Amino acid sequence: MNKISPFAFILCLTLAGMQVSAENWIKNADGSPSWIDTDSIRQEQAISSFDMRLESSDFTVVSTMEFDTSKNTWRTAALVTRDKDGKVLHAEKKENPDDGWNKLIPGTYGKNLYRHYVETPLPPTDAKWKQLYKDNRGAAFSIDTNSLRYKNGYADFWLAVEVPNQEKDLSRIIYRIRMNMAYKKVMTLSATEYNVAGKIRLHAAAEGAKENIPNDSPVEKVFEYLKNEIDSGRL
Repeated sequence: MNKISPFAFILCLTLAGMQVSAENWIKNADGSPSWIDTDSIRQEQAISSFDMRLESSDFTVVSTMEFDTSKNTWRTAALVTRDKDGKVLHAEKKENPDDGWNKLIPGTYGKNLYRHYVETPLPPTDAKWKQLYKDNRGAAFSIDTNSLRYKNGYADFWLAVEVPNQEKDLSRIIYRIRMNMAYKKVMTLSATEYNVAGKIRLHAAAEGAKENIPNDSPVEKVFEYLKNEIDSGRL
């Protein structure tokens, strides 16, 4: 997938997802013709799970994917195949908790799913947002002070960008950011887009490449705030 930058929303606000009934189906970030229900994402001890949907002109397959983070494995725990009228054609479920596990191998489908939806968490629901800057377009930049951390020269935090005028059914983008405070560089670890109803419409891991922080940019305002917090001993 394309690299995601904290400045990308200025250039392109057209990444789209899909929402169906009470669930929240979004396009799979790896580019495959499948959908992920973000409302189904769960973490119970070492087991992470979520529902995935594959569609064709004749049938739909909904699978429950499971990932054991302690063993670096994954499996299809259950699946249901329905025809275009909704009739169940096939259903199966792994009854034995030890059956059907596969190793997570780089470059494989299972590893791609793991990277975007297990290794890369959704933004926290208990965030405490502190607005640091608002530009002349009306875009507001805030960080989550609850999860803000500083260690070994790096600040890790969630950065929320409130999009003005709710352009193209997009109201907010939340980035997972790692900032090198000594060298004034930023790495984007993930991006999560929200529609005007507050539902996720895109969630994806990013490449995490180091970028220079431009002078007089919104991200520099964040850098300056963090530097002041570090220098004062509050962080």
